[in-house]
Amino acid sequence: AEPTHTMGKTEKKGGKKASSSTAAADAVVDEDAVQKMEKAAVSSAEHANNLVDLMDLCRATPTDETLSLTYAALKACTNILVAHSAITSSKQAADGAVKVFREWIHEQYKEFVRVLLAHVRAPHTAMQVGACNALMQLLKAESESAAAAASGSHAFPYHLLERLLDVMLEGDEDREDLLASYNETFMQHDDIRLYTLRAIEKFCARQSEKGSRKVTAKLTDREYTRANNIFQLLHEREYVAGPYASFFAASPPEGHPSLDESTHKNAFSNCWISFLRLPLPQEIFKAVLLQMHDDIMPHLLNPRLLIDFLTDSYNSGGVVSVLALQALFTLIQKYDLDYPDFFPKLYALLEPSIFHVRHRGRFFRLLNKFLTSTHLPAYLVAAFVKRLSRLCLSAPPGGSMFAVRMMYNLLKRHPACKVLMHRGLSDQGEAPEIKGDPFIADERDPAKCNALESSLWEMEALSHHYYHGTANTPKVLKTPALKAVEFDVNEFADLSYATLLTKEKKSAKRQRTSEDYSVPVTFTPPSALFGDASAFATSWTVGRKA
Repeated sequence: AEPTHTMGKTEKKGGKKASSSTAAADAVVDEDAVQKMEKAAVSSAEHANNLVDLMDLCRATPTDETLSLTYAALKACTNILVAHSAITSSKQAADGAVKVFREWIHEQYKEFVRVLLAHVRAPHTAMQVGACNALMQLLKAESESAAAAASGSHAFPYHLLERLLDVMLEGDEDREDLLASYNETFMQHDDIRLYTLRAIEKFCARQSEKGSRKVTAKLTDREYTRANNIFQLLHEREYVAGPYASFFAASPPEGHPSLDESTHKNAFSNCWISFLRLPLPQEIFKAVLLQMHDDIMPHLLNPRLLIDFLTDSYNSGGVVSVLALQALFTLIQKYDLDYPDFFPKLYALLEPSIFHVRHRGRFFRLLNKFLTSTHLPAYLVAAFVKRLSRLCLSAPPGGSMFAVRMMYNLLKRHPACKVLMHRGLSDQGEAPEIKGDPFIADERDPAKCNALESSLWEMEALSHHYYHGTANTPKVLKTPALKAVEFDVNEFADLSYATLLTKEKKSAKRQRTSEDYSVPVTFTPPSALFGDASAFATSWTVGRKA
């Protein structure tokens, strides 16, 4: 028997009205009662009114004591609605009581979705995850029902997924645990990943209309949390190439666009480009740049869309510029980006502080890579060599050891720059006269710094460095005609005080009389605080009483 309806109010068989929220709370006192009501409602439409009591229980704000009971009610309502095909549109052909029942159960379904979305915003992580899982089960049931109703067709309930993601990504709260659960449970499926990317793209597009992209740490709490929520979903799931065979909802028929890799790549591209238009906190900006070259750019349909983002990042200076280097160079090298300021800005990054930033090893490796070409003009290479030479005077020992070997490689590749090490006699047989150093250290344009007119006098100063490893490094520049092979500078890129100390400890068994360890030592202990000729010598003594 179907439930009867009077003036929009659901009545149970026998004319009694459905119980109120208070009555439901009194009637449903434990999880066993919930399971009994669920079992009865699933087995027969005659007991479908149990859904009303359970829905009232779901609407109640859960406490620590009632959390498990509310969660059980959510699962019960989900099972009841799926069992009675509540997700099917109420417009299907039906007559009499069947039509009334379908309209009623479908309305309960829509109301239950609203209840679940409210619980996704709940302060309890367990309730957030439970509500999210229940919504995903309804999504699956809706997809399978649509596929069964129209054989050979495929309809993914995107509207439901979009509503869920809008709530999860909104910046009113950091939902790290919920997003981690969603990513681990559902994003492994190809269909969920595809439609999630589309939903994130639309979400970002709506937010970007309210503000402009900027590299800043001064965001509102809502902007910060929103960017963090989105980035958590994006960066924890790498791009997946086809073929695609893992589906959470109903499997699409052969030839469906969701089986084509270009569809997935297009969604991936649009999602990331849309996200990068948002205001981003600096730590997320840096994290994006760190994975840009390997994890993002290779999977974009048109990497040239990143030009504005990467050039703005490179122009911002500091660590952000360092992190943008590799991706920007790839655009220049592979995608014909015309960016004439690349090397001048790279030159400008060579400041004393570069030896102390967190990503200095990455920067040094990229610097070596960017200057590998033998077709670079001599003035440009000379500027980098001279700049590195000057920085050696203030750099830490490990930084100087890298810089000198980098200079060696550059001089070997570009013989025209060897004048920095040795200038021959003039036509009259006279040595060149240099008054002062013509190099302009503060000039940020390598074409105007007069590097080719200078010399590497700093290497002579460096040979008197306190650390023997650094002091010996300039000797490599005295190799006759630089005939030796190039150095692998990458192994010196990450040298630090800690690594050098470790190295010295391992070589502690060296003979201490070697020249490297010849340091002055006081063998005669002092007997007075002042020398004998001092007027205070008779007033203070060391080691004996006056």
